[in-house]
Amino acid sequence: MKKTYLFIMTQVALLYCNYAYTQYLNQEPNGIHVSGGQSSQMQMSSNIGEDCEATGSKSFAGGSGSIANGGCAFAFGNKSQANQTNSYVLGNKAMAFGSNNLVLGFYVESYQNGAIVIGSGENSSCPLKTQEQGITMGMGSDKPTLFISKALGNKTGMVGIGNVFAPKAKLHIRSDEYEEAGIYLQPPKKEKSFIRLSDEEHELAVNGDGSMYLLSNNNTFRLESRNANISSSEFTLGTPDDLKLNLIASGTPAFYSNAYRNGNSCFRQTRGSSYAIEFKNDAMLFRTAVNQDPRGTIITNWRDPLCLKTNGNIVMNGKVGINRENTTNGFALAVDGGIISTEVYVMTVENWPDFVFSQEYELMSLSDLKHYINTNHHLPDFPSEQEVKENGFEISDMQAQLLQKIEELTLYILQQEERILQLEQELKKNR
Repeated sequence: MKKTYLFIMTQVALLYCNYAYTQYLNQEPNGIHVSGGQSSQMQMSSNIGEDCEATGSKSFAGGSGSIANGGCAFAFGNKSQANQTNSYVLGNKAMAFGSNNLVLGFYVESYQNGAIVIGSGENSSCPLKTQEQGITMGMGSDKPTLFISKALGNKTGMVGIGNVFAPKAKLHIRSDEYEEAGIYLQPPKKEKSFIRLSDEEHELAVNGDGSMYLLSNNNTFRLESRNANISSSEFTLGTPDDLKLNLIASGTPAFYSNAYRNGNSCFRQTRGSSYAIEFKNDAMLFRTAVNQDPRGTIITNWRDPLCLKTNGNIVMNGKVGINRENTTNGFALAVDGGIISTEVYVMTVENWPDFVFSQEYELMSLSDLKHYINTNHHLPDFPSEQEVKENGFEISDMQAQLLQKIEELTLYILQQEERILQLEQELKKNR
């Protein structure tokens, strides 16, 4: 796709040059100078199009408002700039401020020697730009989607995916904010998908039937951490001085455990997941852990959905459902039925609408408001009746929206007051 894009843009430039050459207004021995702009016969530079400047030696500027200041520089398009030696720019507001640059696309900029930038920025205020040597590619953003670093010596460069200009590995992937970072291997049907490590004897794979395995064909597999070790014949948890679990498969099979709970008593059960009731000095905890084996081990990823404190407090962590399962997105409590209370207090509300009284606030005219109501049959910024029936509404947001309309209504009243006073003064003058 990138090669096709470069080929098309190059052909457009060649056709433009050919047209300008046949339609030129003035031809000189050293360069072509067409339709205004500026170029130099002494520098053997050329300009075609509208208000283009080619001031560098043997430079070329074409299109509209393009500038080629560097020696042997090429700038073509709309307000494109090639400001250093051997810089080549093609596109809309594409700019090269380093030498030996190649910049292609819309709202793209290079500030480093030996850099290549291909793609488009978000707009002229948020261009896609680089200050690193390498290849930068992106589309519709001021951040790159792909970066290939410059190779050092006879080695090859590194690849960054996401906003990565300094890859820390051969492939460095960085996700955007609130986005998961992952690699997705998707075969077309039911073929195996796998990742090989070092050689063909070591791989992590998923078969077509959905089974997953970790392969090590040299008869040794180890999982090491501060307190865990797995080999082909032994499985241990803990340190030699504090052994939590030890399974020996060679010789006489054996199982050892000297687990303890630091003086706290507990009850645990495992069936795929782990469940525990733990008794502490000041509370009783109902605990869960997914895909854990709690026999003789200290589990670090326990979750405590329910805690009964000795002072009478009850603490619930996670989502709570009453008369239903809480499958909502972002709500801690889901109730199928009514709630009765003497008081409800909202601690934090974002975007309280005092901005209505700001000098910069643009109040909708009454004529526009009337047109909106006649068209949509509800006030602006409010959901329709059908939307409320399908999705409900958030009380805090609705209260803020109602206050915003009250404040806007106050402004309308004040405007009408000013208009009435003005009309009264005009009537007094006309008497």
